[in-house]
Amino acid sequence: MSAYNSTTDPAIRRFWDRHINKLEKQGVNAKVLRRYVIHAEEYIKAFPGKKLATDGPGEVQACLERIGRK
Repeated sequence: MSAYNSTTDPAIRRFWDRHINKLEKQGVNAKVLRRYVIHAEEYIKAFPGKKLATDGPGEVQACLERIGRK
């Protein structure tokens, strides 16, 4: 489902492909996948240089709540 990728960098394309595949396996409706990707991109932009694997659920939830208030 590479249509959601905004780059030609193979590593970044793989990241987004894996992310979308996980969302699909979790039953996320195909109509809202793009919205999930946009939120993930906003989260990544909010913490430049930080590895996503170091974030816990609380950090993710707090950031997404801030994004939701925009």
